[in-house]
Amino acid sequence: LEVAGPGMKGTVGMAAGVFGALSQSQVSAIMIAQASSEQELCVVVEEPAAAKAVDALRKRFQYELELGVVP
Repeated sequence: LEVAGPGMKGTVGMAAGVFGALSQSQVSAIMIAQASSEQELCVVVEEPAAAKAVDALRKRFQYELELGVVP
Protein backbone atom coordinates (compact mmCIF):
# COMPACT_ATOMS: atom_id res chain seq x y z
CA LEU A 1 0.00 0.00 0.00
CA GLU A 2 1.20 3.52 -0.70
CA VAL A 3 0.22 6.76 0.97
CA ALA A 4 1.61 9.57 -1.16
CA GLY A 5 1.20 13.21 -2.01
CA PRO A 6 2.73 16.65 -1.71
CA GLY A 7 1.05 17.18 1.68
CA MET A 8 3.21 14.44 3.20
CA LYS A 9 6.51 16.31 2.98
CA GLY A 10 7.37 17.99 6.25
CA THR A 11 3.97 17.30 7.81
CA VAL A 12 4.37 16.04 11.34
CA GLY A 13 2.24 13.02 12.20
CA MET A 14 1.58 11.56 8.76
CA ALA A 15 3.43 8.32 9.49
CA ALA A 16 1.76 8.17 12.91
CA GLY A 17 -1.60 8.49 11.15
CA VAL A 18 -0.77 5.60 8.84
CA PHE A 19 0.42 3.30 11.61
CA GLY A 20 -2.32 4.38 14.00
CA ALA A 21 -5.00 3.55 11.42
CA LEU A 22 -3.44 0.16 10.74
CA SER A 23 -3.07 -0.58 14.44
CA GLN A 24 -6.68 0.33 15.22
CA SER A 25 -7.75 -2.02 12.45
CA GLN A 26 -5.51 -4.78 13.81
CA VAL A 27 -3.44 -4.87 10.59
CA SER A 28 0.30 -5.54 10.88
CA ALA A 29 2.88 -3.96 8.61
CA ILE A 30 5.33 -6.53 7.26
CA MET A 31 7.62 -4.04 5.56
CA ILE A 32 7.86 -0.23 5.55
CA ALA A 33 9.63 2.08 3.10
CA GLN A 34 9.70 5.86 2.78
CA ALA A 35 10.89 7.70 -0.31
CA SER A 36 13.76 10.12 0.13
CA SER A 37 11.44 12.89 -1.07
CA GLU A 38 9.25 12.29 2.03
CA GLN A 39 6.22 12.39 -0.26
CA GLU A 40 5.32 8.72 -0.02
CA LEU A 41 5.19 5.98 2.54
CA CYS A 42 4.81 2.36 1.43
CA VAL A 43 3.60 -0.41 3.70
CA VAL A 44 3.35 -4.12 2.91
CA VAL A 45 0.56 -6.05 4.65
CA GLU A 46 -0.69 -9.63 4.39
CA GLU A 47 -2.94 -10.00 1.34
CA PRO A 48 -6.05 -11.03 3.36
CA ALA A 49 -5.74 -7.78 5.37
CA ALA A 50 -5.19 -5.48 2.37
CA ALA A 51 -8.82 -4.39 1.90
CA LYS A 52 -9.19 -3.75 5.63
CA ALA A 53 -5.98 -1.68 5.60
CA VAL A 54 -7.10 0.39 2.59
CA ASP A 55 -10.43 1.09 4.30
CA ALA A 56 -8.69 2.17 7.49
CA LEU A 57 -6.33 4.49 5.61
CA ARG A 58 -9.14 6.03 3.56
CA LYS A 59 -11.11 6.74 6.72
CA ARG A 60 -8.10 8.19 8.52
CA PHE A 61 -7.05 10.42 5.61
CA GLN A 62 -10.53 11.32 4.32
CA TYR A 63 -9.95 15.05 4.88
CA GLU A 64 -6.54 14.99 3.19
CA LEU A 65 -7.98 13.02 0.26
CA GLU A 66 -10.72 15.63 -0.20
CA LEU A 67 -8.10 18.42 -0.20
CA GLY A 68 -5.97 16.50 -2.69
CA VAL A 69 -2.83 16.53 -0.55
CA VAL A 70 -2.83 12.72 -0.59
CA PRO A 71 -4.28 11.34 -3.84
